[in-house]
Amino acid sequence: MTVSTPKGFKKVLKTLDMTLFTVCAIIVIDTPGIATPVLIGEIMLWWTKR
Repeated sequence: MTVSTPKGFKKVLKTLDMTLFTVCAIIVIDTPGIATPVLIGEIMLWWTKR
């Protein structure tokens, strides 16, 4: 069952869709904070090997 909004759009995202989207967004936001120290360490190793 879909519910129409006043502008004629249909709501198609359900609770499960929004929950999974939120989990993915949190993972994407957290990943650079975890990967940055590793990346900086790799760049420093690469730079010193030259």
